[in-house]
Amino acid sequence: MIVRELLDYCTIHGVAEVIAELAEVPKEGIADLEKRCQLIIEELKDSDNYCILEDKNFCFVAVETDKYQNVPYVTLTDLDKLSQNNYDITKVSEFSWFWGQTLGVSVDEKSFLKYGADVLIGGILYHITYFDRNEEEIKPLREMVEKEVGTNKTSQVEFYFAVNHQICEQLKNK
Repeated sequence: MIVRELLDYCTIHGVAEVIAELAEVPKEGIADLEKRCQLIIEELKDSDNYCILEDKNFCFVAVETDKYQNVPYVTLTDLDKLSQNNYDITKVSEFSWFWGQTLGVSVDEKSFLKYGADVLIGGILYHITYFDRNEEEIKPLREMVEKEVGTNKTSQVEFYFAVNHQICEQLKNK
């Protein structure tokens, strides 16, 4: 299964809860986060601008970590399936998290069966919208970028994508 197919199985509320946990979004921010998740998921579902990555060992996987209490960490990895009982997980650090590339990447079947679509999509969207940072770290940058982008975009979806793209570009340069 690829990420695009997994979008059909997730719930907006469940995905938002996962992102809220990972990004340390305060309770009063969850309603706005759900709106953003809904817009992003709808846009991704409508997208046909992606390529399917044929290498099934290069996929998204959920791994337990002490960093988060209620959700595993979802990462893009290169799985060495020589050992069927214990994956050798190596984080792939040179992959840029872009929407089109993400949609065509496989999802580890064991992770899907164990954690479900909400956890996996929530973890993936966390990477491509929060860039491994929490809400407080990203808030000043998000506010600045929203002001810059806001006047040039016609729809809310276009606005959120433009904001996330600008945040990503600025964080890459830090």
